[in-house]
Amino acid sequence: MPELTRSWVKWLIFLLSALALMFTWHHWGMARGLLPLAAAQASYGVGFAFCAVFLLGFLARLRVTSFPAVWRMLTVVLGAGLAALEISLHHYPGALFLALWAAAVIGISVVSLAARYLPSSFLNLWLGRATT
Repeated sequence: MPELTRSWVKWLIFLLSALALMFTWHHWGMARGLLPLAAAQASYGVGFAFCAVFLLGFLARLRVTSFPAVWRMLTVVLGAGLAALEISLHHYPGALFLALWAAAVIGISVVSLAARYLPSSFLNLWLGRATT
């Protein structure tokens, strides 16, 4: 059991690393004009979906509550907040901010919905639940 309680640290490190990598990629790609709007939206959607995987695993291991539905809801809310923070740190104008943020929230929501319908054997591994 102590291994399970310490595993949230690993998931937090993975989450922070993914966020830092994504921030660097978006700053480098958008500042140099390498990403047109459609590619930037896809990058934010896929990037924040990837981060949502780690965020959900982190929240599940924190055991804030025993209800996976709450973990999924917190993933969407916190992920949307992280996306808004990351996009606002780049100082994008309002219309571009909203387009990128919407793409990021869609990516986060896809992961949250997938966590509802994936097989329980995979979910037990991902969410750190004991197998029965």
